[in-house]
Amino acid sequence: MNLPLILHVAAEYLIILPAIVFCFLPVTKWLKLAPAKLYPLCTIIVVLLCFALGCLNPNSLKYSANTLFLFLMLIFMIIYFQTVHLDKQKLFYLFLSSLTALSFCRLAGNITEALIYREADIHKYFDYGLIAQFLFSFFFLGIAFLFRKKIAWIFENFHSKIVWRTIWTIPAFITFTNFMMVPVKYRNVWVGRAFLLYLTIEMVLLYFFMFFQFIFYQIAKTSYEKYMLEKSSFVYQIQARQYEALKKYMEQTRSMRHDFRHIMITVGELIQKGNYEQVQNYTRHYYHDILDETMPYSFCKNTAVNAILCYYANIATHADIQIDFQVGLPDKIYISDIDLSIVFGNLLENAIKMAKTVQQKKRCICLTADIDTPDSLYIVMTNSVKTAKQRESLSDNEEYIDNLSSVRNIAEKYCGVADFYENKDKFASNVMLKIKKYE
Repeated sequence: MNLPLILHVAAEYLIILPAIVFCFLPVTKWLKLAPAKLYPLCTIIVVLLCFALGCLNPNSLKYSANTLFLFLMLIFMIIYFQTVHLDKQKLFYLFLSSLTALSFCRLAGNITEALIYREADIHKYFDYGLIAQFLFSFFFLGIAFLFRKKIAWIFENFHSKIVWRTIWTIPAFITFTNFMMVPVKYRNVWVGRAFLLYLTIEMVLLYFFMFFQFIFYQIAKTSYEKYMLEKSSFVYQIQARQYEALKKYMEQTRSMRHDFRHIMITVGELIQKGNYEQVQNYTRHYYHDILDETMPYSFCKNTAVNAILCYYANIATHADIQIDFQVGLPDKIYISDIDLSIVFGNLLENAIKMAKTVQQKKRCICLTADIDTPDSLYIVMTNSVKTAKQRESLSDNEEYIDNLSSVRNIAEKYCGVADFYENKDKFASNVMLKIKKYE
């Protein structure tokens, strides 16, 4: 057994280690395990696997090294998906991007070896090519470290399903192209201007890969800003309506206080005349037509959330839906007012749509929200819903699905969870958001 050869082959597979760091850097806040436990565990597993691959017969590696390397990457991808609490399409894109970076590292090693060993076979093992691969991998790792917060921001705030379903094709295409660019024999790349053309193509691909990442970030940022502007406008409109309702209520209250003396005189005269039935009708009319209609809702101290709750409470009331809102939110909380408004608004909008399918006497929405622990906000809501067939027709509604997806995305953003399920004639929504600030 040739120990130096085994170590060299194992070292070539160990190029996966920078790729692992590349994948984990932007998603640290979504890790299911603490980094202090996860990183050593992944390192030990990868080192053992690489050493095991290095112990295989070099002659067999001559034809299957790429296959074995893809097998190693597949194992890491499975571990990656299981240890990060994030949308799998986003993780798959980041995984393929790291694979693309590795393909550039591999070609950097090939180019280095082609410059030094012009007549050598591609399957020989050279130290200079290995050194070039690791140097180039650290280059990509440095870029990933510098832009890790921007990448994390994209994962937090950009949730277009169409984009995430298709964007992986770009790094996949570049990786496949780089794989096809690996020369069979180094002397072949020195035929005519082949080597210059080889370098030019790789530089163009590298530029395209880097430029694409920049453009993707700019598009995601612009799309997010537009989305937040629309949501902010909606929340501000609702807050303005709530302000007008409070202003109108204060004016009516002032007018009621002014007329209260005349009302009491009228009631006193009716009592003196013994018209008790008329007194009862008069006070009932006063309560229902004045007090009940003018009194606005007030559910919590948070202005934005209270405005959203009042808005949908009025809609529910006009739809003859019984509501029970118990919301204990403080005025200030480390969760964006817009994000909170989206969560409560989307949940209540879907709940009202489902409750409208039920008979009027059975329509109800129960909502509770409170900070049970110092770092978590819990939102629990149940609403009435009708038959399974009607639920299926509603679940096919694109706006209904988008509302639930938006709630899940925000829960993911704050390292929480969003769970939705049905229980007979009730639909339940459970949302947990972490309110501890993540750096």
